[in-house]
Amino acid sequence: MSVYRYVALNVKGETVRGVLDAENERQAGTVLVSGGLRILELNKSEEGLNAGLGAKSLADSFANLRSVSATEKVFFFRQLALMLRSGLSLTESLTIIQNILRGKICAVANILNNEVQNGERFSNAIAAQGKVFPEMAQYMIRSAEATGQLDVVMERISIHIERRNEIKREALTTLLYPGITFLIAIAMFIFLVTKVVPKFADFFAKSGKSMPPQTKSLVDFSAFLGDWGIVIVLSLIMVAVVVAYLYSTTQGRYRIDGLLLKVPVVGSVITLSAMSQLGWGLSMLLRSGLTIVESMDIIKSLIGNAVIANDVVVARERILRGQDLGRSLQVGGITPLFRELASVGEKSGSLTTIMEEAGSYYETSLQAKNKVLSSLVEPMAILLIGGMVGYVYLAFFKAMFAVSGG
Repeated sequence: MSVYRYVALNVKGETVRGVLDAENERQAGTVLVSGGLRILELNKSEEGLNAGLGAKSLADSFANLRSVSATEKVFFFRQLALMLRSGLSLTESLTIIQNILRGKICAVANILNNEVQNGERFSNAIAAQGKVFPEMAQYMIRSAEATGQLDVVMERISIHIERRNEIKREALTTLLYPGITFLIAIAMFIFLVTKVVPKFADFFAKSGKSMPPQTKSLVDFSAFLGDWGIVIVLSLIMVAVVVAYLYSTTQGRYRIDGLLLKVPVVGSVITLSAMSQLGWGLSMLLRSGLTIVESMDIIKSLIGNAVIANDVVVARERILRGQDLGRSLQVGGITPLFRELASVGEKSGSLTTIMEEAGSYYETSLQAKNKVLSSLVEPMAILLIGGMVGYVYLAFFKAMFAVSGG
């Protein structure tokens, strides 16, 4: 095997440089073209592969310190699927990918390639990377290694990561937008009360006039914040620290997640997100050849809410005891509709298809709820912020009229 240096354009039109092991120049060119690269330069090198890999830029070294993003994972598995479908071997595909990518994902691809070349199974190499890849990836790949459908599973994993990231983004958008708006409103009110209102107090103190009730309420509130503001802030920080600590414990997280499910809007968003994950996950794993018990065991780690994840564990144990899927899912966190769909799918023999449709339905419902909440939050924010500012201005003008009328 010889080492070839190349300069090429990737699918985004960006210039990439790297090194490649190949028997001859023709094989090197075939590998690069199959990987979606347009060759600009291709020369044989005597320095070896490690020298080429050691020539990374300082920016790449810093990028290696950060975590691997969902977008990078999707690109990694999608490119693997493409190259495997093109007839390339797994090691050839990994070699191309590690020369295309940059940052930590490039280092991970290099490690995976070395492990596979040393005789390790790809699924075990993926599992050894810990939290870099989702837990279900190693099980799906292990099943694919037995069936020979590695390219198909690579595509499914990329779809799963993409959908999961989209569901998380939708849920965060739905929950964060109202929260941020509320915090802005509070910050604006505190600014007006602590910076503007004290000037009212000074003005009336010099004029000797009595303050209107609206003005007096703001002045009293401003004085309260001045006296107790630091205590309030420290108390809030202490509460946040205690909640964070409790959430880091198993029992504490279970209780907090249970409370979140009971919060209006927040609970429904969490439930929709979990049902979507459950539907997509079951469909993906069952289609990849795993049993329902194995699939449920993997899916529990995909669901962020501890209560619903525990319900999945309970359902799995019921299946092991011989119950059918529909009755096993009769637990608090699983919606009635999902239970009925699972029961119908199991009885009709189309569980994989129906679970995919269920995942799609709940994802669409989550997106619809996000749109409705977004449309409601804007007028509510205007009323909230406008009401607070309006009250301050009312107090101001009342004060002006009181002074001028006196």
